Formats: sequence, structure tokens, C-alpha cells
Amino acid sequence: MNLKLNKSATVFIYDKSGAYGPYLAYLLKNNFIKSDLDDIGKKPYFILETEAKCACQSILTFAKNGDNLVIIGESDQTLIRSSEKSGLNLLTVSGADQEIFIKLKEIGDYMANGEAVTEEFNPPFPLGLSHSCFTKEADEKEFKNYKENGVTHLEIAFGKYEDTVNIDFKEYKRLADKFDIKLWSFHLPFVPFTTLNPASFDETVRKFTVVYFKELMKEAKRDADINVFVIHPSGEPIHEDDRKASLNQLKKSLNELCDFAESLGVTLAVENLPRTCLGRSISDMYEILSINPLLKMCFDLNHMSNEKAEDIINRFGNKIVTLHVSDFFGNDECHLMPLEGSNNWDAVIKALIKAEYKGPFLYEISKGALEDGKIWAKEAWHTKLFVRENYLTHKDVFENYKKLMANH
Repeated sequence: MNLKLNKSATVFIYDKSGAYGPYLAYLLKNNFIKSDLDDIGKKPYFILETEAKCACQSILTFAKNGDNLVIIGESDQTLIRSSEKSGLNLLTVSGADQEIFIKLKEIGDYMANGEAVTEEFNPPFPLGLSHSCFTKEADEKEFKNYKENGVTHLEIAFGKYEDTVNIDFKEYKRLADKFDIKLWSFHLPFVPFTTLNPASFDETVRKFTVVYFKELMKEAKRDADINVFVIHPSGEPIHEDDRKASLNQLKKSLNELCDFAESLGVTLAVENLPRTCLGRSISDMYEILSINPLLKMCFDLNHMSNEKAEDIINRFGNKIVTLHVSDFFGNDECHLMPLEGSNNWDAVIKALIKAEYKGPFLYEISKGALEDGKIWAKEAWHTKLFVRENYLTHKDVFENYKKLMANH
């Protein structure tokens, strides 16, 4: 497809059917169209009237020489002549232009059902999701669900060592490309602690962890072009008297992994953890991130203890390169949907904006567990919290995301 539009000029969109103009605007603004149109969404644009006469009048009244006109649908000779006279750059989008038209139709059909974001919705951060929230598989139906519910960034995440032995990163990449989703990050596994622990006192375990993580990082970068790797700094429990020694073990592991990450051109992001783990406080994270200047942070919003999420964001600023978004009640992790717990989400989003956070708003939630015929929201260590009517769904995540971002 030959796109000859001026990226520095205003875009006029004329949709003869009145069906796709707003969706194209939404795609442009959020850089969902990978072409010469990528930067146009940052410029002003106008959705023109659906009646040709009015559209022509709008062009002649407002457009300047060098501006862009996108005609959606069959070519309109009146508009073409007007654009030529006005010195406009013309692009027609029809069924033959599959790259754009298919996206318009998919999002158009979806929005016609009243499910999607309107053109005015311009969130400060794209929607991300940990794939482990709903499945462990590289499943086409699941990726379709992501796409239909606004997910643009995905973290591949497996907690258990045995689940990562034969990951088909190429299949994840194939599906991500098909549904235009970015494979944003890979969560390195962390259990069992007797096998994987970068702070282990057992040198055999610590060294195996480093070697295994290197292999996963190499494969994920090579086969799926993943650039952010999330790592748990320790297992647990850690006795108070052993914390300094555990940190010294972690230093050896992180320095070696940082050197390897630099050779791959990727980022290693240490996740803050709860309870007795390393990384349980601002002071802990400061010590860990000071180990190597290459280290960044994955901020998990349900792993704090007696500290506010917004204070952590303000403290670490641009060290935070990715998030695990969920809610809790201020003591132990719960992985609740935001607004179900005690986090101040307005303050969190404002702090992220102030810190100029560049990553996705990436959800890591528990969809719920069935017990006694009821679906419970449950804490990580099987404490019952409250009963939900249904399991959380992809749509629930999307609706929650829209609600949180609506005023930002």
C-alpha cells in the first residue's frame, strides 16, 4: 500500500458511510496502524460530515495546501477534484487496502456493539496484561480476546520452573503479530525456591538460577523480540538475621545477569516483593537497585507493606519500566482488581504521569477461585476475601482500565 501523507500536517478524514471515521481516528491517535501513518495521530485531525457536499465545503474552508485527506470507502470524484485543487495529499482506504480496512472493520464492528473506547478516550498508558491471568497457553482464541478487549501489550508469565522448560516463544510471537499485540515482557519463573532463587545460600541453586535465566532471556529475545525481563530478587522465608547475607548473594546474581542483559540489548527489571522477601520496602528496593546501574524496577502495586504506592513511584521515578497492576488491603498480596482494595488509584496514575512512565498499565490479577460453590476473590495465601458473582473476564479488565483512565 502506497501511503504518501505529510506527517507534519493536519489530517482530514472523510467517511462516506459514516461507519469508520471515528475508529480510524482512534487507531491513528494510539499508533495502532503500522505504516507511514504512525506519527499522524499526534497531529490535529477532523472527522468530516458524511454528506459529500458538506465535506467538500469543510475542506475548502479549513484545509491548507499540503494537508492530508483520507477517504474511506469508494472514491468520490467530487472530493478527489477538491483535494487536487486544494493541494491536498490524498489517500483512499477501501476493501483493497487490507492492512487498514481490516482493522477498521474489526474495531468498527466491535464498537458498533457498544463495547470499545470512543475516539475521545486517550489514556496516558496503553493497556497491558499478564497472560497468566487467564491461561497458560499460547492460544489463538485467547489472543483474539486480548485484541477485542483493548490489550496492546502482553507479559508472558509462568511462575513454575517446569512450565518454562519448553516454552514456544515463536508461537507467542506468531499470535502477537497476527493480532497486533506487543510482547512487552517476560516474567522469569521463581518457584520452587529450592530450584530457582538468585539469593540462595546454596551456590548450586544460585548458579543454576543465573544460567537458566540467561537461557530463557536469550530465547525470548531471539524468538519473540522481548526486551523487558522481570525477576523476583529472592525466595522466602528469609530470617531477619540472614537478610544482609541474602542481599550479598543476590548481588552476585544480578551483576552477572545485568552483564548478560546488556549484551542482548534488553532490560532486567527487579520486582518488589512482600512479606520476608528481599525487596519488601523502599529501603530494600533502593539497596537492590543500587547493585548495578543497569537495573530497573517492576513495580507491583499489591506487594507493598505500610507504604503508599504513589510514594514508591515518586521515590523511584524513571527506574520503573513496567508494572504489575492489582489491588490489595495493605498487608499481604491479593491480586484484586483495582478499586476492590485500598490503593488510591487516582494518586497512582497522577504519580505515574508525573514520573513520565513510558510502559503499559499492565494488569496482573487473579480471576477468582471456586470453593463451596462460590467464586471467591482470594489472597495469594488462600485467605477468603469476598464473593464475586462471576470469574473476572477480559472485558472486566478493559472496563476497569477505562474507568481508571477516564479522567487522566
